[in-house]
Amino acid sequence: MELKQESEHIFRSKLP
Repeated sequence: MELKQESEHIFRSKLP
């Protein structure tokens, strides 16, 4: 499971 990539994507998406 590659959650790091998804987590990074969500984290960047949450950024303003």
